[in-house]
Amino acid sequence: MKIVNDYTVIDTETTGLCPSSCKIIEISASRIRNGIITETYTSLVNPGCQLPYYISDLTGITDDMVCNKPCFNEIAEEVKTFIGNDVIVGHNVIFDMRFLNASFGSALPNHTIDTLTAARRLCPGLNSYKLEALCKQFNLSDKQLHRAESDVYLTYCLYEFLKLKLH
Repeated sequence: MKIVNDYTVIDTETTGLCPSSCKIIEISASRIRNGIITETYTSLVNPGCQLPYYISDLTGITDDMVCNKPCFNEIAEEVKTFIGNDVIVGHNVIFDMRFLNASFGSALPNHTIDTLTAARRLCPGLNSYKLEALCKQFNLSDKQLHRAESDVYLTYCLYEFLKLKLH
């Protein structure tokens, strides 16, 4: 795992698992400088379709919450500007990157660090590598899950913890 002190943690909530047919319904990103959160960007996103029940049940995000929010293309430049050239950190970051790349219509050139992959390498033999399970295992936080901003915070805590395991 590459160690960086300046990066952006990203998480998305989506209408499903397939970036070609599903949409982002929430995005959050925290800019980290010298290992400290300096700024956070969060937005609900109107997917232009009704949310599947299981997604609303999982995330707590409802159709009423997103119906008057901007579509992704309306916030795309804000998101790109916020991320800039930073290394992107995420838990199962490939999932988020696939959705971001599909939503932007082109691939972001940023390097990525996946806390899921890092946790599997640095902490072998755990029962689960889900973000919630790892944070409980390492007593990192008890924040609510399956909302983008809380998942970004948990991923930040996990990445900083994993960095310490490398020293």
